[in-house]
Amino acid sequence: FTEDFAPMWGAGRADLAEMGRLGANAVRLYSWRAGSGRNHEPFLEAAVAADVAVALPIDNWLVHCLSHAEAQPCQALDAAAAISASVSEARPHACAIAAWVVGTEYEKFGEVQPTVASVQERQRDLEQALAHLLEAEAAVGWPPERLPPITVPVSLDTYLSERCPTLRGSAACEFYPRLLARFPQLAGRLLLGLQAYLPGPDLRRLLQRPGGPDSLHAQLLAAGLPEVAALPTLLTEVGSVEPTSPAAAAAELAAACSGGYEGAPLGCFFNTYVTRRAPPASLNSPPDWSAHVRWGAAGFHSAASGAEWRPTSHRLAAFAWDPAPSPQPRIDLRALGGGAFGQLPQRSRPWNAQLAQGVRFAGTSEWPSYLDWRAWDSCQGCRSASEHISFDSSASSFQVQGDWMRISSERGDAGATLSGADSAWHWFNPPRDGTDDAPLEIEFYFLLDGSAFSADIDALTDQMWGALWAFSHGEGDFGWPSGGEMDLLEWLPKFDARAGGLGAASGFHNVLTGAYPPCCMKADPVMYPYGLQGSAVVGGDGFLLPHDSKFSTWGEAMQRLAGRPQATMNRTKAARQLYNNVVHVYARGTSSTFDIFAKQRANPLAPPPISVTTTADTMRAYGYAQVFRAYGDFGSNNDCSFHNAFPMNRAQSNHGPWDGKRCTNWHQNMHFVWSIVRKDVNHEEDRAIVFYLSDIHVRGGSKHTAAQEPVDSPPGRRVVTEQDDVRPCGWLEGGPEACNVRLANAVAQLDPHDFTSHRVSLQVPSAEYPVDTLAATAGLEELSTAMSAAAAAEPPRPKLCAPPFPSPPPIPPPSGPLPCRHLRRHLRLRRLRRRRGRR
Repeated sequence: FTEDFAPMWGAGRADLAEMGRLGANAVRLYSWRAGSGRNHEPFLEAAVAADVAVALPIDNWLVHCLSHAEAQPCQALDAAAAISASVSEARPHACAIAAWVVGTEYEKFGEVQPTVASVQERQRDLEQALAHLLEAEAAVGWPPERLPPITVPVSLDTYLSERCPTLRGSAACEFYPRLLARFPQLAGRLLLGLQAYLPGPDLRRLLQRPGGPDSLHAQLLAAGLPEVAALPTLLTEVGSVEPTSPAAAAAELAAACSGGYEGAPLGCFFNTYVTRRAPPASLNSPPDWSAHVRWGAAGFHSAASGAEWRPTSHRLAAFAWDPAPSPQPRIDLRALGGGAFGQLPQRSRPWNAQLAQGVRFAGTSEWPSYLDWRAWDSCQGCRSASEHISFDSSASSFQVQGDWMRISSERGDAGATLSGADSAWHWFNPPRDGTDDAPLEIEFYFLLDGSAFSADIDALTDQMWGALWAFSHGEGDFGWPSGGEMDLLEWLPKFDARAGGLGAASGFHNVLTGAYPPCCMKADPVMYPYGLQGSAVVGGDGFLLPHDSKFSTWGEAMQRLAGRPQATMNRTKAARQLYNNVVHVYARGTSSTFDIFAKQRANPLAPPPISVTTTADTMRAYGYAQVFRAYGDFGSNNDCSFHNAFPMNRAQSNHGPWDGKRCTNWHQNMHFVWSIVRKDVNHEEDRAIVFYLSDIHVRGGSKHTAAQEPVDSPPGRRVVTEQDDVRPCGWLEGGPEACNVRLANAVAQLDPHDFTSHRVSLQVPSAEYPVDTLAATAGLEELSTAMSAAAAAEPPRPKLCAPPFPSPPPIPPPSGPLPCRHLRRHLRLRRLRRRRGRR
């Protein structure tokens, strides 16, 4: 929201003007760091010109670091100065500030498993932040009649209060009574902020006033909190995470946010993703990128009496923040890092020249983009690397440019492990049998840059143990491997001194096999094209339990596609095909099989028209080798097919073998893990490995809301979302306490501008790399008009006043008798003014 990004919100894509045109009357921002050379003035002026008010944040890191300045992530952040600078910068535009939003679900901040005690600790942080905010307002002379409302958003997905243990969003019972008690001056300013992703009818029932016994209002009164029940409600986030169309998003918005029921919220900020991109009609016609939008809307209504500056219309509309992928060059091959952080070798290294162009996919993704640090900021899955890494380069090497991202290992003891375990919108599940779930499709490109090993490329194969893999949520005996593991792409290093590394391969693991051997294979032409060669035990229904890694690797599959006879194959040498070139990967899973296809030296701008109906023969004709096939009931939470094939084998838990005979739950919210690990390498090894990855397109299957609990999970457990502890991963930067916020820490401390693709796309000259344009699609208009009936019934909304708001008038001289000392001073000043007048 600085001048640097004016091509997005100002002249160019003109997001703010488009929002105003569509009827949005307010925007909520999540990051706003004034000072340090940043200038938000043009953004505020553009917002006023578009008649869009701005809700400004005091973000979670500012709240946290204000009270914990000694903490390692906070040492580079002067939170007090940052808050004061934000208030000072906003003061001239007081008429346009819709609200101060202090924290976002701060009760969860920094906690994998928040508790009542941790929430009470967060309460103290919030009190200090509010105290500093109020002091800063007073220091700049903020006009009392223009003081913005203040809200502290809490999640409706938590139950974290002894006082209100059964209330959704019960952290409000901890935060708001104490804030009202400590700061009486907040009376009339404090709004009850709620974050809700509920169906519209459920939300209306919850917010109805007075409502039934389960309504928020009734439960707050029953808890003895009438002062909280009386607060106006502001929905700081509300929406649907998986609408099927723009019309469905519009219906959810209307149901959740429209007026017409008593106790309707004061305002509503609506967010959701809708992707409606047409597939290419042929190899020579590009997809329709223009309809790729991220939807959102914002609005206020039902203004309190006397607060005439506050927007009053309840019209809500859509806006699109995210530019669509472009076939134009999106990467500046020079390093974009700044300062000492940007000059680290892993950040200042030039990007591979093969990635200068954009990326296109064979189909439309139904998931949000993975080209953003928020999709990777956790570390579940790091245990597998704990014996081989002593230096964590996850945050220091993570970079995004255009349509690509990368991580790297600079030396033998360095590695990276990033996980999507904490980003629910990125979780996925295989399709369930007997439902309308479409087959699961996963599509991505990668480039493994081993140019530092050019003279000894086989040494890279011997040590490389990087991967892109996925496993399910769960804890204890419901954690890995009871939820399954899908190693979509894993480099297998040199495990046996008698043979070299195997290179890129795929493999699944379940509750019976644990870390080794892989499960779910049969003696088919894909994985065992030349027979078993005595390397596996055959069980029921043809399932195999390998005791030697004789299954096919990616390199071997590609050699077979090229017609090379078996006698000339060497797996270590075959692995060379997967280095230093762009590889396109397409994976497809049903409730009974899972297939993976890959093509080396792929053109990322020209994928063939692949779909769920494309046959293996057609894939081969397109130049794709089938590199993997697995069998199982992958849409089930109780897949016993492999277990029944080997009934005498003991099941595994993450604590070792156990006597239970639990089957595998493949439908327990899978998340990706992206890693570089080296095996048995001297720490002095200084040849770098760079792992480039495109966005990951996911289609079909089912999202996290359709996850299935294990059949034998105990009551009261949320096995589909809870996660195993990661304390054994002590090699991570910041130690176990901070391992799940490594990228957030880097954002707070170092402000990298290459942690998300859409920011980086604006760092290069716009003449050479044009900014994506925002087209007014039918979907945008559909969502805008969804609120027209409600808006028409409300009074017209006044225009925002034009900033800068005038400074407070000078204080007039006091009237009435003055104390003697003040009278003498008053007379002296009057005589002085008269003398000046005579001159």
